[in-house]
Amino acid sequence: MQSIRVASLQYFIRPVQTFEQFRDQVTALVETAADYKVHLLVFPEYFTVQLLTLGDVKKPIREQVRDLARQAPRFLDFMKALAVANRIYIVAGTIPVLDDGSDPVYNDSFIFSPSGSHGVQGKLHMTRFEREEWNVSARSAFRIFDTTFGRLAITICYDVEFPEIARAAGREGAHILVVPSCTDERQGLRCCRSWTATAPFRSPGSQKWSACEPDAGTHRGPHHAAGRHSTDHRVVEAGLPSEPSLDRCAVDLAPSHVSGRPTGRCRSRNGPCRRHGREPDHPVERL
Repeated sequence: MQSIRVASLQYFIRPVQTFEQFRDQVTALVETAADYKVHLLVFPEYFTVQLLTLGDVKKPIREQVRDLARQAPRFLDFMKALAVANRIYIVAGTIPVLDDGSDPVYNDSFIFSPSGSHGVQGKLHMTRFEREEWNVSARSAFRIFDTTFGRLAITICYDVEFPEIARAAGREGAHILVVPSCTDERQGLRCCRSWTATAPFRSPGSQKWSACEPDAGTHRGPHHAAGRHSTDHRVVEAGLPSEPSLDRCAVDLAPSHVSGRPTGRCRSRNGPCRRHGREPDHPVERL
């Protein structure tokens, strides 16, 4: 495949009364992308908070997030069916996940293939509201996904601000960097887009493409999406390098879970880095 068509969604968050209303909104967007012959469709981080409006929005936000996590199995089955029916790769934004049915809760992004297989990338760095208000925990594994059009990596919102992650993706031959994001203000959106735009250039000669997906709309629950009123769906056709070049630069900033050959201080917000000096182990998953 010499080129791919990528669609990114600025999802409109609005109250829903049933899961079926959420399903219909998502289905219409996926089917529209399929009409445009899109190969890869990307939803934004936390677009699933729309489902919070199905419950009691006056409950403590930590409880609501855990209620949302319990809807993850139904959400995953639904997104898998959409990917198969429309023959399209879908990066399904993010949704809170409980691994064993109880705390801790994680912020995970699932990628679904047209064959029905799927992979998952957890968020590696928590923002303050996630850590302090929602009590969401960071994952520790960084993965590369092998698709029919090449390798890609997912960096969820704040993760894109840590350049060692993009470099690690480059070392593994990934030439597409997907950045599902969630920002409450224009300033945050501009910051995320700026980091996403520069991410491919942190690895000299890497020839990578990047895609950033923000939210849109107003959610009048505890997670108030003020400022998300515009819609900005994008479809881009990108040429792919015939031989993705590998980044062989030293890692100058290394969080504990994406380490390499550090030349500077660890920036991880999740505690002191205990793995400086060790080469990272990034599993490659075939989708």
